[in-house]
Amino acid sequence: MTYRFEFSTQCHDCPLRDRYLGQDQRHRTLVVGEHHTMLQARRQEQTTDAFKQRMRHRNAIEGTQSELVRAHGLRRARYRGLAKVKLQNYFIGAACNVKRWLRRAAWDLQQTMKTVRAEALVPSVN
Repeated sequence: MTYRFEFSTQCHDCPLRDRYLGQDQRHRTLVVGEHHTMLQARRQEQTTDAFKQRMRHRNAIEGTQSELVRAHGLRRARYRGLAKVKLQNYFIGAACNVKRWLRRAAWDLQQTMKTVRAEALVPSVN
């Protein structure tokens, strides 16, 4: 069940009208669905520290999932059958890990080279 509230003709003289309606708006509609109370309770729960603590792990997982889908085609299976699809997903995960490992190794090498160059510029005091 959905409830709809229309604010248009009743609000002409209201002093708060400008606060709730834009310059070009003539009316405003408010729709309250059947799950409104559950939705509000869930939104209230999302502000608690316990919820934020539980969701911290999700940030890392969402980023990895996004990378696997966008860069490696995880959303679409190339093969039929659970075993083949599972193997494809393992290979995609391994490819992503190798790519990350190589990127990290290149970064470490770059940092080492910066350190070596900086040490070469400093005269030794022996």
